[in-house]
Amino acid sequence: MPPFAPTQRTGVDGVEIAYRRAGAGEPVLLLHGIPTSSRLWDAVGADLAADFDVIAPDLIGFGESAKPPDRDVSMAEQARLMPQLLDALGAGRVVLVGHDIGGAAAQVMAVDAPERVRALVLIDSVCFDSWPIYRMRVLRATAPPLARRFPQRWFALFGRSLYRYLPDGEPREAL
Repeated sequence: MPPFAPTQRTGVDGVEIAYRRAGAGEPVLLLHGIPTSSRLWDAVGADLAADFDVIAPDLIGFGESAKPPDRDVSMAEQARLMPQLLDALGAGRVVLVGHDIGGAAAQVMAVDAPERVRALVLIDSVCFDSWPIYRMRVLRATAPPLARRFPQRWFALFGRSLYRYLPDGEPREAL
């Protein structure tokens, strides 16, 4: 499926944010989850653009937006940047739609900048405001050196840690 709009870019608070925008009318801001980008919204964006001004950014660290290694990419930070993005694009109050971690950013934005949110729509949303979560920060920090030094051991430990998230805590099958 082709993108619902071409990628554009703008600078917000020293970071480049890629976004897609199409249509006219009341603005709708679509925030994607992981591991996706604004392309998540291609089918929906095309339909909505018939009646609305659809804006779908790539959150920082995702898609075609900047991926600065030392930049805060928490959902609170993503939420803080969205009103600035709207200002840069000349958009006012939005219908704010968030999926997955984009839903977490949407919730934070709705609380911190309620004057910018006309309505809030959450789709399969998480409800924490800190991404990456602690385990992901530890994994990101330790994985490369440990995986290079002890690849079999690291992958065995990583695999076992995933089992705790299965409903009964035990693997059903193994290779």
